[in-house]
Amino acid sequence: MTWKWQARLVYCVLSLGAPSVFADNFILNFQEHGVRTEGSPTAVGQTFGDSGGLDGTGFIQDVVTIGGQEYFHVVIEDANSDFRQESYTASVAQNWNSVSGQRSYSPYAGGNERSVIGNIDLNQNQVKLWPMIRFGNAKDPFGYKVYSSPSDTVGTVLPVDQRYRLSGNGTMDPSRVVLLMQMSDANVSVEVYKPTLTRKPRVSQTLTDGGLSARFVADMRGLDYNTLRQAAPLVNTLSLDDPDLPARGVADFEMEFAQKSRVTAGQYTYSGGGWTAEGGWDVPDSVFIPGVYTYSDGKGFDVLNVDWTSFFDPTQNPNSKVKLD
Repeated sequence: MTWKWQARLVYCVLSLGAPSVFADNFILNFQEHGVRTEGSPTAVGQTFGDSGGLDGTGFIQDVVTIGGQEYFHVVIEDANSDFRQESYTASVAQNWNSVSGQRSYSPYAGGNERSVIGNIDLNQNQVKLWPMIRFGNAKDPFGYKVYSSPSDTVGTVLPVDQRYRLSGNGTMDPSRVVLLMQMSDANVSVEVYKPTLTRKPRVSQTLTDGGLSARFVADMRGLDYNTLRQAAPLVNTLSLDDPDLPARGVADFEMEFAQKSRVTAGQYTYSGGGWTAEGGWDVPDSVFIPGVYTYSDGKGFDVLNVDWTSFFDPTQNPNSKVKLD
């Protein structure tokens, strides 16, 4: 496995043969379902545009209205590797065909804070004339640098725990998202499956390598984002067929073998944040206050303090304009 999918995951981003899935009126089948956003390809096509990233990745973005709420529906599919992802994220879609006016945003996710990128009225034509400006995930999916003016060609590297202010990485309210992500190679397959808004996902992984076979499934779909103390059903098995072992099955493992086990899968909550000004990122001095994950062990994973650039291999993305100094 080349692990190119690790960079794709940052981009907000093969086939395992999964059927179409319908849940909460969301359809997960890696096909177009709504109204194409301005600038999108006229057919299921490749990444493109003035921001770069023309690497041939299959890309769809449309807007779907479900239950009176608009959602950005995005499909990313890499024909050259083993990765595909489909997501619905709650949004306010507006001014697609205008070079000015307040642009689309999600009330439930950060990124492009005007308090960071500046309050200058940047229409689409101005963006093209300012080559070093970094806003939008296509320009800088890691929120790595901020540029102060058209003449600033060096930029300032943001601290890791502040990069979400540009990229929005890690800020989306998970109860406003539906997601299906799959990736695999000859030995490993991974799936993240979240078919409903208010419930947590199922995360599964299988591994086969010679005589080794392992399976892990944390099915959190029965838990909502207010549930802290209830653990999710967990499958964790391993079998090893090795002729050098003293007896068949002596190295096998299942969760029920454990005399003392403590499962914490799914034991977390999320309380949402939001924009300090109505209108999202494209209003003067906009700031996004991130939501908070709380874990039953009092520790957990800080998604806002991850150096996403560490997952990026420029040699695997030769057409990307992202430059990390």
